[in-house]
Amino acid sequence: MPRPHELPPEARIQWATARQAAAQDDDLLVEITEAFLSECDGLCSDLTRSLLEGNMSEATRAAHTLKCNLRSFGTGVASTMQRIEQSVKSGLMEPMIPVWQDVQPLVVHVAGQLRDWL
Repeated sequence: MPRPHELPPEARIQWATARQAAAQDDDLLVEITEAFLSECDGLCSDLTRSLLEGNMSEATRAAHTLKCNLRSFGTGVASTMQRIEQSVKSGLMEPMIPVWQDVQPLVVHVAGQLRDWL
Protein backbone atom coordinates (compact mmCIF):
# COMPACT_ATOMS: atom_id res chain seq x y z
CA MET A 1 0.00 0.00 0.00
CA PRO A 2 1.48 3.37 -0.97
CA ARG A 3 2.09 5.93 1.75
CA PRO A 4 -0.56 8.69 1.83
CA HIS A 5 1.80 11.26 0.28
CA GLU A 6 2.44 8.84 -2.60
CA LEU A 7 -1.26 8.49 -3.43
CA PRO A 8 -2.99 10.61 -6.04
CA PRO A 9 -4.44 13.66 -4.26
CA GLU A 10 -8.03 12.63 -4.96
CA ALA A 11 -7.48 9.32 -3.10
CA ARG A 12 -6.08 10.90 0.07
CA ILE A 13 -8.27 10.92 3.13
CA GLN A 14 -8.74 14.34 4.70
CA TRP A 15 -8.79 13.36 8.35
CA ALA A 16 -10.10 16.74 9.55
CA THR A 17 -13.13 16.29 7.28
CA ALA A 18 -13.60 12.70 8.42
CA ARG A 19 -13.50 13.73 12.08
CA GLN A 20 -15.93 16.55 11.38
CA ALA A 21 -18.31 14.08 9.69
CA ALA A 22 -18.12 12.03 12.89
CA ALA A 23 -18.74 15.07 15.13
CA GLN A 24 -15.17 14.80 16.46
CA ASP A 25 -16.11 11.45 18.02
CA ASP A 26 -13.37 8.89 17.34
CA ASP A 27 -15.62 5.98 18.31
CA LEU A 28 -18.20 7.14 15.78
CA LEU A 29 -15.47 7.55 13.16
CA VAL A 30 -14.44 3.94 13.78
CA GLU A 31 -18.07 2.84 13.27
CA ILE A 32 -18.40 4.87 10.06
CA THR A 33 -15.12 3.44 8.81
CA GLU A 34 -16.08 -0.13 9.62
CA ALA A 35 -19.46 0.33 7.93
CA PHE A 36 -17.81 1.67 4.78
CA LEU A 37 -15.24 -1.11 4.70
CA SER A 38 -17.92 -3.77 5.15
CA GLU A 39 -19.81 -2.44 2.10
CA CYS A 40 -17.03 -1.14 -0.14
CA ASP A 41 -16.11 -4.29 -2.06
CA GLY A 42 -19.75 -5.20 -2.65
CA LEU A 43 -20.63 -1.70 -3.83
CA CYS A 44 -17.69 -1.70 -6.22
CA SER A 45 -18.76 -5.06 -7.62
CA ASP A 46 -22.38 -3.90 -7.85
CA LEU A 47 -21.37 -0.77 -9.75
CA THR A 48 -19.17 -2.69 -12.17
CA ARG A 49 -21.82 -5.31 -12.85
CA SER A 50 -24.71 -2.87 -13.14
CA LEU A 51 -22.83 -0.60 -15.55
CA LEU A 52 -21.97 -3.57 -17.77
CA GLU A 53 -25.53 -4.91 -17.62
CA GLY A 54 -27.15 -1.51 -18.14
CA ASN A 55 -29.01 -1.63 -14.82
CA MET A 56 -29.58 2.08 -14.21
CA SER A 57 -31.22 1.84 -10.78
CA GLU A 58 -28.54 -0.46 -9.35
CA ALA A 59 -25.71 1.64 -10.82
CA THR A 60 -27.23 4.84 -9.45
CA ARG A 61 -27.63 3.31 -5.99
CA ALA A 62 -24.07 2.00 -5.84
CA ALA A 63 -22.54 5.22 -7.19
CA HIS A 64 -24.60 7.31 -4.78
CA THR A 65 -23.66 5.24 -1.76
CA LEU A 66 -19.97 5.25 -2.66
CA LYS A 67 -20.09 9.01 -3.28
CA CYS A 68 -21.63 9.74 0.11
CA ASN A 69 -19.22 7.48 1.95
CA LEU A 70 -16.17 8.86 0.16
CA ARG A 71 -17.34 12.41 0.80
CA SER A 72 -17.45 11.61 4.54
CA PHE A 73 -13.72 10.96 4.37
CA GLY A 74 -13.01 14.14 2.43
CA THR A 75 -11.68 12.39 -0.65
CA GLY A 76 -11.65 14.08 -4.03
CA VAL A 77 -12.76 10.85 -5.65
CA ALA A 78 -16.25 11.63 -4.30
CA SER A 79 -16.63 14.27 -7.01
CA THR A 80 -15.95 11.68 -9.72
CA MET A 81 -18.49 9.39 -8.10
CA GLN A 82 -21.00 12.25 -8.24
CA ARG A 83 -20.27 12.63 -11.96
CA ILE A 84 -20.85 8.91 -12.46
CA GLU A 85 -24.09 9.03 -10.47
CA GLN A 86 -25.44 12.03 -12.40
CA SER A 87 -24.44 10.59 -15.77
CA VAL A 88 -26.08 7.25 -15.01
CA LYS A 89 -29.27 9.01 -13.88
CA SER A 90 -29.24 10.80 -17.23
CA GLY A 91 -28.98 7.48 -19.06
CA LEU A 92 -25.31 7.84 -20.00
CA MET A 93 -24.13 4.54 -18.62
CA GLU A 94 -21.77 3.19 -21.25
CA PRO A 95 -19.47 6.26 -21.22
CA MET A 96 -19.12 5.84 -17.44
CA ILE A 97 -17.62 2.35 -17.70
CA PRO A 98 -14.07 3.60 -18.44
CA VAL A 99 -14.48 6.42 -15.90
CA TRP A 100 -15.37 3.85 -13.24
CA GLN A 101 -12.50 1.60 -14.34
CA ASP A 102 -10.12 4.54 -13.78
CA VAL A 103 -11.56 5.56 -10.43
CA GLN A 104 -12.08 2.12 -8.85
CA PRO A 105 -8.37 1.74 -7.95
CA LEU A 106 -8.60 5.06 -6.11
CA VAL A 107 -11.53 3.73 -4.08
CA VAL A 108 -9.37 0.69 -3.25
CA HIS A 109 -6.61 3.04 -2.05
CA VAL A 110 -9.07 4.89 0.19
CA ALA A 111 -10.23 1.59 1.67
CA GLY A 112 -6.61 0.57 2.23
CA GLN A 113 -5.87 3.77 4.13
CA LEU A 114 -8.91 3.16 6.31
CA ARG A 115 -7.90 -0.44 7.01
CA ASP A 116 -4.41 0.74 7.95
CA TRP A 117 -5.91 3.35 10.28
CA LEU A 118 -8.09 0.81 12.09
